[in-house]
Amino acid sequence: RIITQIQKDFWEDEGVHMSIHYEPVAVRSNRNEQIRQELNGLLAKLNPGLSIHDLHIIPGKDKTRLIFDLIKPEDMDLDNDVLKEKVQALIRQADPRYQSFFAIESYAPYQVENKHDFDGLDDDEDL
Repeated sequence: RIITQIQKDFWEDEGVHMSIHYEPVAVRSNRNEQIRQELNGLLAKLNPGLSIHDLHIIPGKDKTRLIFDLIKPEDMDLDNDVLKEKVQALIRQADPRYQSFFAIESYAPYQVENKHDFDGLDDDEDL
């Protein structure tokens, strides 16, 4: 009901049709945090700029599925297919029961060159 109200408010207030999907995920369990830290440590071996988000852990009898988005720095010169193979190999070496499924996203970190870059920008001004 809350999600429906948010979608309705965006449509009425902003004229924006928004679709919100809610997936309940246990994000604060000790086991999830342990696996997240383990993954981040493995990724740091390849490149300290690699990170994950939206981690879903699906435990099973003989295997554990790890589903996440892999964030790749834009300046990382490694083909996505090669990166995927390397990440999957590291994860399998860490624990053969892990099966990883992930999408690779790139980002370019924004750096403000001058702390006054936003001076004069009126919050109420239409851009």
